[in-house]
Amino acid sequence: MSDLSNARITFIGHATILIEIDGVRVLTDPILRERVGPLTRTSGPPAKELYSEIDAVLISHSHWDHLDYGSLKLLGYDVPLLARTGMAGEFRSRGFSDVTELEPGASQVVRGVRIEAVHAEHKGFGPPVGGTELCLGFIIHGAQSVYFAGDTAFFDEMAAFDIGLDLA
Repeated sequence: MSDLSNARITFIGHATILIEIDGVRVLTDPILRERVGPLTRTSGPPAKELYSEIDAVLISHSHWDHLDYGSLKLLGYDVPLLARTGMAGEFRSRGFSDVTELEPGASQVVRGVRIEAVHAEHKGFGPPVGGTELCLGFIIHGAQSVYFAGDTAFFDEMAAFDIGLDLA
């Protein structure tokens, strides 16, 4: 069993998770509003403390239940966004200034924690960005390692991610 004493994982709803490792706060696929499309929170919107002072936001793909521009605006237009190559133009056209595009195998270091983009498989169409072949999974590498993939199907190469993950 892994020691997660330096990590804190908070489920906020749907695919929105606050991952805190080594003092770095990473938020996945933020859905922070009370209602997004047919998704309605029964307990109201999450407390602002859960999504304040975010060091990076991971966007797994462009379906409306994983990419909500209204929720991203709550984080601020300068919050660092990590997404698949091909998505930055849409973010920038909406005023978001700190966008890093990644391909599977690429990494971004955020305050000493390495966030690695990995392959994910998810079908469908996610306007306005485009097809969800623009999807990613992520492995956050710090004192612990956490795998997040939004909506992904199983695929043969997924076994390669078994590198001693602490949480998926």
